[in-house]
Amino acid sequence: MQLFRPFPWFLQEALTGGHDVTCVYILGSCHFFVCEFVRGICAVDWRVEINTSRQSRWKPLQHSRLTEWAVATDRLMRRMNLHYGRLDFILIRDNLVFLECNSNGQFGWLDDPHSLYLHREFLSATLSAESAVRT
Repeated sequence: MQLFRPFPWFLQEALTGGHDVTCVYILGSCHFFVCEFVRGICAVDWRVEINTSRQSRWKPLQHSRLTEWAVATDRLMRRMNLHYGRLDFILIRDNLVFLECNSNGQFGWLDDPHSLYLHREFLSATLSAESAVRT
């Protein structure tokens, strides 16, 4: 295999098991979600189902280690000086494998359409930051 230089290349193995997990991080608050998609050798990514009748749903993640993961996520985001981000993971048994942090990642499709709690929290954090900048 030849790789184009001087750009860095990060090579890794595909994770074919586990479940896709994402976290919406807003100013110290972590909201974890898990996808119903079953990862396998033929389809390692839930996005293969987008806009299909069988598209897997996302739901809030419930796990015994959720508080521990929220503390670690908050520590990472503070260290990177990020007030917002969408972090992606793979949940394999009782372990989260970190994939990436999107500092401008989308979250609207995860929000509860009735309460819009993520939208409200994001807006509140944005207005608080704006107010702090002005004073």
